Amino acid sequence: MEYFLASLIFLGFLACLGLYIVNRRKEVEKKLELQKANLEALFKNSTDAIAFHDGDYKLIDINAKFSELFGYSLEEIKGRNLLELINLRERDGSGGKRPSWGFQGEAFDREAICRAKEGSSLAVSIKEVPVIMEEGPAGGYSIYTDISKRKRYEEKLMHLTLFDSLTEVYNREFFKEEIARLCGGNDYPVSIIMVDLDDLKFVNDSMGHEAGNRLLKECAALLNQSVRKNDVVARIGGDEFALILPRTGEEVAKNIMDRILENLEKHQRNNPQMPLRLSLGLATSTSPEYSLMEAFNEADDSMYKNKDSRRSSSREEIISSLVRALSKKDFVERGHTDKLKELSRTLGVRTGLSQEQLKNLSLLCSLHDIGKAGISENIIFKEGKLTDKEWREIKRHPEIGYRIAKASPDFKHVAELILYHHERWDGTGYPRQLSGENIPLECRIFSIVDAFDVMTSHRPYGELKKEEEALRELICWAGYQFDPLLVELFVEIFEEGMEETREEVPLEEKVEKPFLPDQKDYFM
Repeated sequence: MEYFLASLIFLGFLACLGLYIVNRRKEVEKKLELQKANLEALFKNSTDAIAFHDGDYKLIDINAKFSELFGYSLEEIKGRNLLELINLRERDGSGGKRPSWGFQGEAFDREAICRAKEGSSLAVSIKEVPVIMEEGPAGGYSIYTDISKRKRYEEKLMHLTLFDSLTEVYNREFFKEEIARLCGGNDYPVSIIMVDLDDLKFVNDSMGHEAGNRLLKECAALLNQSVRKNDVVARIGGDEFALILPRTGEEVAKNIMDRILENLEKHQRNNPQMPLRLSLGLATSTSPEYSLMEAFNEADDSMYKNKDSRRSSSREEIISSLVRALSKKDFVERGHTDKLKELSRTLGVRTGLSQEQLKNLSLLCSLHDIGKAGISENIIFKEGKLTDKEWREIKRHPEIGYRIAKASPDFKHVAELILYHHERWDGTGYPRQLSGENIPLECRIFSIVDAFDVMTSHRPYGELKKEEEALRELICWAGYQFDPLLVELFVEIFEEGMEETREEVPLEEKVEKPFLPDQKDYFM
């Protein structure tokens, strides 16, 4: 009986043990299935490209991101060598050669260059994860992260540490490092040429920084064109450039300076509207005993002596160029300035201007639009009406012209006339909103004459009117845009037969004056 009970207990224990083992196995299998599902989900849905391969890098499986990044489906690449397929190249230290590593069954991280199906290159970060079985490595996962954007950003930052962002030549920091590197080296003699872009501040102040930046870019391009491949061109200040010429004696350096001047002369001929004016200085160090910083300072002193000797002529040449540029940008018919002068003088004499005032009025007729040299030609030559933004740009030209004229000894006495030539009798003009007799008399005369000429000449932004229509328009706006007494005098001049070919102007006809406060000027 006792034996029977013991047997029953033992059988019961075996049954419980079996049940426990079965349940435990199910739990393990369930966990394994869950783990497998998790791994499959990670593999399929990873934001990184993943390729599963054997120990010889033959492809077994890829995820969707791999297909997206490299352009291949599993069907077209299964069994192929992964490294050959994406043309893997080491990014660093091997000159872009095929990687020397093989699959060793160990995890590692690297950066490399790969090629997608359509041929584009990709910078990638690679994480290699081995799959280890009891008998050893059975293959692995290659995980690719696209780092192309990051690398481009890093390269851009590296570029900015070496190059000037505006002119694309080397910057001051690189120049200092290059001087330090050459000191005591084997590249003597070393010559240094200093270059200053004359009157950059004047151009910036008068025509705006866009015009100044354009000159800086043109200067850098000219210098690059003039030097040799191994020479260094650097922008070391706002308007200063420095050239380092390794293994270059003084005579050869002078030849390079001559080449710069020759290219400068060509540039002037091709760009008469805004010439480059450069001051140059040269020094040569033949050995470490005469330091490169001493040569730099000597070249700098020489450049400033050259600059001082021609300072006034440089600015005058720029202003003369602006005047020539104005004549090319003047879109009215030939003889416009002469016509303005004739009409202005006639009205000026009638109002009792002195000879000095008449001279100033004549100069105003020639220079009133000199500030347009700083305005985009797309606006100047635009057909039809200007947008509000374009009108705001146009309205800058009196102040630009004022700054230009103020900088010239020959023109500074008419600078304020240029500034105020768009003011209106009712105070709604620009740029200072002067009104009535606060506006200089010469400007009040000029505004009438110029408006009349604009209305009776072809302009891109206005309709051509007959003289009678133009005179009526002046009468219409007398007391608003124009000095009413001067308008009467101007009309009287035409009545008296200043131009024999004119038709009779019916002055007795009453003109109703409109009030349109947002009406734009008849002239720009």
